[in-house]
Amino acid sequence: MDETLNPFTGPPPPELDEDEFFPFTCPEEFLLADFLYKKAQMSAGDISYLMKLWGAISTDFPPFDAAKHLYSTIDSIPFGDIPWQGFQVSYQGEKPPKLPSWMTASYKVWYCNPLDVMEAQLANPEFANDIDYAAKEAWEQSNILVEDPQLHSTMFAPVILGSDKTTVSVATGQNEYYPLYASLGNVQNHIRRVHKGALTVIGFLAIPKRWCPRCTSQAKDLDGTADEAAPCSHEHKNAVERACGGHLKGMWEAYRIIGDIIPFTSYCPCANIHELSSPDLLHQVIKGTFKDHIVSWVVEYLESLPNGKAHVAEMD
Repeated sequence: MDETLNPFTGPPPPELDEDEFFPFTCPEEFLLADFLYKKAQMSAGDISYLMKLWGAISTDFPPFDAAKHLYSTIDSIPFGDIPWQGFQVSYQGEKPPKLPSWMTASYKVWYCNPLDVMEAQLANPEFANDIDYAAKEAWEQSNILVEDPQLHSTMFAPVILGSDKTTVSVATGQNEYYPLYASLGNVQNHIRRVHKGALTVIGFLAIPKRWCPRCTSQAKDLDGTADEAAPCSHEHKNAVERACGGHLKGMWEAYRIIGDIIPFTSYCPCANIHELSSPDLLHQVIKGTFKDHIVSWVVEYLESLPNGKAHVAEMD
C-alpha cells in the first residue's frame, strides 16, 4: 500500500474527546464555574463563602473547596485561549554615574506564545475562505524563501505587529503598558477589521520611550542630512557596537541603543524590525502633525492679528 500522502488530501477529522468537560467532573460543575466566574463575576471571598455554605447544608462535598480551587480548575482547561505568561526585566548592564530613571526601574512583561497564537489563527476554520495562501505583495521575501528547496510548496505566513500605549488601571496601580497586537498577514482585511480572532493581543509591554526606530535622526533634528538620518538596521547596530568597542554607555549616549539587548528579529532572514515599523496614524500623523503643529501654528498666527484672540475664541 502506498502511504504517500496525496497533496490534495484534506486534513483528517478532529479526534473526539471522550471527556469533553475535563477538568470538570460533570456538565453541571462546568456550568457552575461559568456562572460564578463569567456571568456573575462573583468575588473570591463570596465564592469561598458560598462553597462553605454549600458544604454545611449538603451531605456531599461542594464542587470547589474555595475560590482558589475554582480558579486553578479553570486555568487547567486545555482548550480555548492560549495561556498568559509573565516575567520581570530590569537593566543589568553598565551604569553611568548619573542614572536615568529607566535604568533603575523594574518592568513587568506579560505575553502569549506568538507561535501558538499564529498557529491558532491558521487553524481557525472561519478563515478558510478568507486567507491568501499565495503571496500577493511580499515578493521580495518570497523570492528569498524559494531559493531553499526544502521550503517549496510551503506557505509564506507574514506576521503583522502593532502597539499603542494604554493605561491599565485594574490592580496595576495605573501602570502604563504597550499592548502588542499580532495578526496573520495572509488574512484578508475585511476579516481583520471585524476581528473574529484575526487580531490578537499577544503581550503587554511596560517599556520606556525610545528614539525613532526607523532612522538615526536626532530627536531634536528629524530633518537632518541623509548621512545623519540613515535607515536603522541590524547592520547599523552591529557597526555602532564595533565602533564603540562594545561600550554600552557610548552606544546609549550616541544612538540610544541598548547594546546588550538583541531584537527578536535579529535572526529572522526576512524580517528587519526597523523596516517593518510604520508611523502611528492617529498619534503621529493626525494628532502630532496636524493638531500639535499645524493647528498650533495657525492659532498662534491668528492670535497675533488685531482682535485675533477673540476670533480664535469664536472658533472654539
